[in-house]
Amino acid sequence: MYVEFIGCTGAGKSTLVGRVLAICRARGVDAWTEYDFVLRQLRLEWVTGRLPRGLLVNLIALCAALWTWRANRAFYRFAARLLARLPAEVSWYERLYIGRDVLKNIGIYAIVRRRSAPGQLILLDEGPLHTAHYLFVHRAVEPDLAALDAFARLAPLPDLLVYVTQSAAVLVERTMARGHKRIPDRTPAKVAGFVGRAIAVFERLARQPALADRLLVVDGGRDVLVGQSELPNAAAAVAARLIWAGEAAGAGFAHTQTPIAP
Repeated sequence: MYVEFIGCTGAGKSTLVGRVLAICRARGVDAWTEYDFVLRQLRLEWVTGRLPRGLLVNLIALCAALWTWRANRAFYRFAARLLARLPAEVSWYERLYIGRDVLKNIGIYAIVRRRSAPGQLILLDEGPLHTAHYLFVHRAVEPDLAALDAFARLAPLPDLLVYVTQSAAVLVERTMARGHKRIPDRTPAKVAGFVGRAIAVFERLARQPALADRLLVVDGGRDVLVGQSELPNAAAAVAARLIWAGEAAGAGFAHTQTPIAP
């Protein structure tokens, strides 16, 4: 079971993943984050430190992305065309960096799909669908929302997609505090513009018909989990309840939730 988390920088994706993982382990659910799962495939889960783990996962995932090139070539071509059409204000270094991240996320997806067992729950904090943020959100140009529809048709889909939202004001505040590698000269105005474009992209992505039966929206501003009435299968419904439990663990009051099919 593959669950992908998407959302703007500062929305709380990583925090929610951590809560869900802790709850899964407390309940005996075989759950993994994408980095731990990928490293485990080569018996490298003992590696510690963010930098060495990141370098290893990047290398492994890039190899997997190249190995599965034929299956994903339409998506790769689409991404390459988007990057090539970006204005000159987006440097070629930044485009190469984005291209690397796209390949990494697709490679991790390929490893999870090929190597995960039916009873496992793999939590991806940014997977193939989150590459929309890399490809469409830039300071120098408005996002091509029409092209985003084609992106949603070509990108590999998770079993369950969790869209973590937050108010624009909170996202700007958090981005100003923590920084962002694509906003080196950040000011409130520049950060607000970047955040506004990111929100527009994710809102359009969340409305894609292909995602309608596998989408959960966690409204971080109101601590509400909004689910679809029907999910693809029972495993997705179980995963949705774990997501809800993870979000509830971080709130000091009761959550509301639309019905999730058993």
